[in-house]
Amino acid sequence: MTLGERIKKIRLSKNLTLDDMANKLGYSNRSAFYKIENGYGITLDKLKNIALALEVPFEELLYDDEDYLDAKEVIKKAEEAKLIDDILFAVYGIHKDTYYDCAIIAPSWYPEKIFGDEDNIILLKKASYNSSYEIYTDNLKIAYIQCGSGASNLTDCMLCLTNANIKKIFFIGAVGSIDKNIEIASLVTPSKCISFDGVTPFFKKQFEKKMYGSEIIPYNLEEIDKNIEKLKSNDINILKEKVFCTDSILLEYSHMDEILATKAKLIEMETAAFYSCLKIMNKSGMALLLVSDNSQKKKSLVEKTIDDQNRYNYIRSNIIKKSIKLLI
Repeated sequence: MTLGERIKKIRLSKNLTLDDMANKLGYSNRSAFYKIENGYGITLDKLKNIALALEVPFEELLYDDEDYLDAKEVIKKAEEAKLIDDILFAVYGIHKDTYYDCAIIAPSWYPEKIFGDEDNIILLKKASYNSSYEIYTDNLKIAYIQCGSGASNLTDCMLCLTNANIKKIFFIGAVGSIDKNIEIASLVTPSKCISFDGVTPFFKKQFEKKMYGSEIIPYNLEEIDKNIEKLKSNDINILKEKVFCTDSILLEYSHMDEILATKAKLIEMETAAFYSCLKIMNKSGMALLLVSDNSQKKKSLVEKTIDDQNRYNYIRSNIIKKSIKLLI
């Protein structure tokens, strides 16, 4: 079901006509709302106003729960198929009954990249492709999983946390800028994710090929907006921009014109899957991304200037940790 179809379904369930909605939204005639229901001119601001007019939560417009898998059922089936009683403990050594103030998922970043000598980092389980830790910092207890890059690695890692005693999950990692105005070491979070990864269609109960290239809007966008306000009130600058999600870093450069045509300003691999996981897991959370390179300004991922590298390291080892503590 498309977003426009979902809006129409809710409108009809409330016995509202197109004219009723036009009046509620202050449109001069019904045609403007008719276009919205047919997928034209939909913006996040319009969606928020439509949610108010329909008297439903904003999240209800974004996603139809009947279309999506339930993470608890996903884990149940996986455990039955693999003959494992507790997949979270088997893979990561984390007990599902142990309380954590939050979890952090970090593709490729070891916890020492974020936390310092003043923090207590305890290794729980180490594997060739992922490792898990407990971190104690300022009276907080954090579960930290360093997983492999890519949407598929992120998804399996996230879903293992479904039954964990953790309500909030942060995704932290690097992101590339494809906008000349977004500099290296900028802290950013997605406003929406354009999904060109191979995992996102599998979150639906019925596999949908047409989801390839779809926009994934964080279902907890109102929570994210409040988090951004809190960070900015504490002098932490964070941008909210559209992100393009791809399965290959190298292949993106051969399709850059097509990617730029989507109006995305950032490019990375995992956040469409991250927010899809949060949705079916019914947990809150936020992606905090650090700009590592800028292809439009010919600033390389692997050859930063000394100044860029110092700013990057400072934000990663100071500001990201501060941000997480503020948002727990």
